[in-house]
Amino acid sequence: MKLTTNRLNLTPISSTDSLWFHELNINPQVRKYLWDDEVISESLANDIVNESIRLFNKNQWGLWKIDSAKNQIGYAGLWNFFDEPQPQLLYVIDPKHTRNGYAKEASQSVIKHTFEKLKFNYLIASMDEANIASIKVCESLNMSKKETKKIDGSPIVFYQIDNPTY
Repeated sequence: MKLTTNRLNLTPISSTDSLWFHELNINPQVRKYLWDDEVISESLANDIVNESIRLFNKNQWGLWKIDSAKNQIGYAGLWNFFDEPQPQLLYVIDPKHTRNGYAKEASQSVIKHTFEKLKFNYLIASMDEANIASIKVCESLNMSKKETKKIDGSPIVFYQIDNPTY
């Protein structure tokens, strides 16, 4: 289930991406907000990749690897967080490729898939309150701030975009 934009190709993460996925997620700038600064194990990274493959087979959603013409940029997709009733938007861009609009561009493609193919009524994205870059991406996607919750002692901001056809 490939998604494309003007500059990017998004393909479901596969088992051959496990090492790349692990290396990206242990990058200090990535893990700061996504993993509460924890260095995840290769085993956990592999488990996440396998779960994404299972979710694509079952639900037509999971994590897409983002590639440009020359580089692996990061990943974006839908993932279950906290106790939310449906998966949330997630995007991770390799720090070498930030500030190029890739997170917004990839997220727009995922949002379109979510509303047009999966028929979700809305989509949520959540992030640490201190993650200003992710907040700016959500705002550029016309997502609205809904609330801030304390989760495990940290303030988490929730943004939402509604499906315009509902």
